[in-house]
Amino acid sequence: MEQKSDPADHLRRTLSLDIARVTEAAAVAAARLRGRGDEKQADRAAAEAMRRELAGLPISGRIVIGPGEAGDVPVLYIGEEMGLGGTLADIAAGPLEGTTLCAKSLPGALAVLAVASQGGLLRAPDIYMEKIAIGPGYESGIVSLDFPVAENLHRLAEAKGVKHPIRMTVAASNGERVWAFRYSSDGRPASLFHSVDGATRRLQFPQNRILHDLSDDSRLILSEPFGGLEGAWKEVPQAAYAIVGGGEDRIGPFSPRP
Repeated sequence: MEQKSDPADHLRRTLSLDIARVTEAAAVAAARLRGRGDEKQADRAAAEAMRRELAGLPISGRIVIGPGEAGDVPVLYIGEEMGLGGTLADIAAGPLEGTTLCAKSLPGALAVLAVASQGGLLRAPDIYMEKIAIGPGYESGIVSLDFPVAENLHRLAEAKGVKHPIRMTVAASNGERVWAFRYSSDGRPASLFHSVDGATRRLQFPQNRILHDLSDDSRLILSEPFGGLEGAWKEVPQAAYAIVGGGEDRIGPFSPRP
C-alpha cells in the first residue's frame, strides 16, 4: 500500500539547508551595509537578497507574513508568489529584523524566515502586537497585559518571593527638559542629584571656566555630586520626581501607579 506523503515532512527533509541559505544571503547583504547609518538601504538589500534566493526554491510559495502590503514595499509583500513550483507553502519573511542595530553596527540584527505547508501559518494582518511573557514554573494569570506595569512587577515578585522588587533612579530628556525619578519600594533608593541652572553656577564658581561654557539652561543628572562644587547640586528626594530645564525647576512626589 502506497503511503501518502506529508507536505510538511517534505519541506523539512528537502528544504532545510535551502532555507538556511536564504537567510544567510539576506544576512550577508545587510552586513555589507552595517554601520553606515542607512536603515532603509540595509533593509532593502536584505529583502532583495532574500527574494532572489526564495525565487529559486522548488516550492509554490506565497508570502503570508512579510515587511508590508503590496504597494507599501517593493519586494516580499504579502501575497507575492515565490519559488519555481512544487509543494504548496506559506512563507513568513523578515529579511532584516533590527534595522537600527544593523545601521549602527550593533549586535542582534537577524534575518528571519519560516516556511510551512499551505495553511500552516496564520495570515495575520500587518500589525504590531503587545506581548508579555515570564519564565517557566509559574501559575497562569500571574501577569497580564490588562494589568499596569507596577502590578505585574509586584505580582511576579510575590510569586518569586521578592519582598521589594523596585529600586530605580531614572533620567529622560526631550532635548529641552529633563525628567528625573527616584524611587524604591523599600524606601532606600540610590541617590540622585541634578545641577542648578547655569547662571547660578557661574555666580557660585566664577573661576571655573568649564561652567562658564555651559548654557544657562543646561543640566546635569548624576548619582553622586562631583568636583567639590558645594551648592551646585540639588538632591532629588526619595519617592520623588524632578523636572528641570526649559525655565522650570519642579520637584514633586512620585510612586508607580497601583
